[in-house]
Amino acid sequence: MDKINIIGMGPGSSKYVLPVSREIIEAADMLIGSKRYIDDYCSDGQKSIVLDSNYPQVVEYLKGNMGSERIAILVSGDSSFYSLTTYIKKNIDVGNLNIVPGISSLQYLFSRIGISYERTLLTSLHGREEDFWERSLEFDNIGILTDKKWSPERIAKEIIRRKLDFKYIYVGENLTYENEKVSRMTMEECLDFETDNINAVVISND
Repeated sequence: MDKINIIGMGPGSSKYVLPVSREIIEAADMLIGSKRYIDDYCSDGQKSIVLDSNYPQVVEYLKGNMGSERIAILVSGDSSFYSLTTYIKKNIDVGNLNIVPGISSLQYLFSRIGISYERTLLTSLHGREEDFWERSLEFDNIGILTDKKWSPERIAKEIIRRKLDFKYIYVGENLTYENEKVSRMTMEECLDFETDNINAVVISND
């Protein structure tokens, strides 16, 4: 029986989609993902569902069609890091899933700035709240997926307010695209930093 494929689509540019992921996408009968992914990857003869707030309906579709269709769900970044995979696993047995990894934007950003992330707290503030600040003292770095609410400026303010011992903040914008920008600032310098881009942030002393 064909398993449901959950594909990590990487940090942005299609150049960073793994070859095995492309093979699964091309062979699929049904693609499920954001409008951008459907527009970019859905071919003639393939069916598609655009993801928005329709998660329960998508799960019902998966339950009714797994095994009879080759289904590929396209998720941003790495499929096992703050992705739709967690929700799907709550509703469908993991034995029915083929989870294919992708390069996360944080993994990419650490490579771009030349910092290893063995002793790094990796987390997400993208559409969520999490109080990880005290726990961060146990780590050398913090890697954060952000959104417009949790801007780099707000993160820097929080670090200064809590008097956490981190010197620098790296902000990655439009990662992997031609207009990619990576900025390195002190926390104080970041208080004047403005961007409209959803980005990835690394906090470090390097």
